[in-house]
Amino acid sequence: MERIVCSICQDDLKLPVANPNCCSHLFCYGCLNGWLEKNRKCPIDNSQIQTVRVMASENGPVLQTIPIPEADSPLEGELFDITKCFPDIFLLPKKQWVESLGDAQEDLHNMFSQILDFEGTIQSYIDMNPENILKLKKIEDLLLRFRMYINNLGKDIRFYESLDEEEKQSLERLVNRHENYVIHYFTSSFEKYQIPMPSLYPISGSVNRCLYLFMNITYTFIYGFLSFIEEITPGGDQTTS
Repeated sequence: MERIVCSICQDDLKLPVANPNCCSHLFCYGCLNGWLEKNRKCPIDNSQIQTVRVMASENGPVLQTIPIPEADSPLEGELFDITKCFPDIFLLPKKQWVESLGDAQEDLHNMFSQILDFEGTIQSYIDMNPENILKLKKIEDLLLRFRMYINNLGKDIRFYESLDEEEKQSLERLVNRHENYVIHYFTSSFEKYQIPMPSLYPISGSVNRCLYLFMNITYTFIYGFLSFIEEITPGGDQTTS
């Protein structure tokens, strides 16, 4: 997965993501909101911004499309309040986040090791296991919400350091084994069924950084897999009910 950097803060793109209507450039929502207080043009190509799409991730979905006032009209505070859009993610105890991520890791390992061993087409596998698509969509939503939660804790707060010792051990185990336990099965399954593969980069650094990068990569793999399945499914996606 290619590293996406916000052109304003020059750091990893933080959620939610902001995309001006005038171009395809992506920014941290908070960064673009601050920029628009003084300038209503894109920081990169200087195009006039009339609306901003606030997205849950770099791939979507769109949470809200916000009209931007003319340059002589002041912005009134934050244009978008993530705590109102996803209030539940800020109420969930940290222990429950760790447990939910651990459960998701187990489900992904079991599912994609099964896909890798399956003798038949990927469409045949989906036809025989439609419940797995629903499970993947739930995990995709979980990872999306976790990424937003981490992004909105603030720069001075670190998820790992805020856990108790038992929770830290659980999170360390999750991070330490994720590449061999999940990412390996993603890449092998994608190669087997010729699914477009996202580019990868080495994961290193603190537990917090490795966790966040692994969640980004995992989300991208799930998004790519679901998009591929939707493309090859006759009549579109039949597994949303």
